[in-house]
Amino acid sequence: REVYLRRAETVCPHSPEVWYLAGVFELKDAHEEAAWSSWRRSLDLSNEFLNPILDRAGKTLDADEMAEKVLPDRADTLWAAAAYLYPATKAEGRQPLLRKALAVLRARPGPPPPTELHLRAEVEDALGDPAAALKSYEAALRRDGQQDDWRYEYAALLVRQKQLQGARRELLTVLGRRPEHGRAKLLLERVARELAEGG
Repeated sequence: REVYLRRAETVCPHSPEVWYLAGVFELKDAHEEAAWSSWRRSLDLSNEFLNPILDRAGKTLDADEMAEKVLPDRADTLWAAAAYLYPATKAEGRQPLLRKALAVLRARPGPPPPTELHLRAEVEDALGDPAAALKSYEAALRRDGQQDDWRYEYAALLVRQKQLQGARRELLTVLGRRPEHGRAKLLLERVARELAEGG
């Protein structure tokens, strides 16, 4: 089996499935460090096998160890892993993964694309830094102002920060383009009530 896997890795070095399966068999053979390395390679290529890797590795590793040994320095992978391993009810466990994701985003050379600015905003918000998240949302929307879901998230954060007039402006922009955006409608109604009450 090991000979077959080594041959497959040589023939298909860019196949996330080959590296995922290699890790599965290495873990069965009690070669844990080799398994972590194979899975890191799989995830470096694609998030396709992220959830099964997290399920298997999570039986042995905690979040810090997962970030160090299994998860590559890819902010999108770290963000997805944090969401999968630690749903809203266990959000405090996400911190090591989120901090690493933010470090990866900050270390990126050159101007980040809008998608990375948006991800940065989400990570900063999840880490409890709304001021930084607002700036990242603003930067993302300056680069790609057509992303209505991002604008809705930005407006929701403005509401949480009691910046109701700004939130109202953003929600009206969203609904001007997408009148059927249900969450934006509901949030605008809430903003209108709070403004009427002097909020």
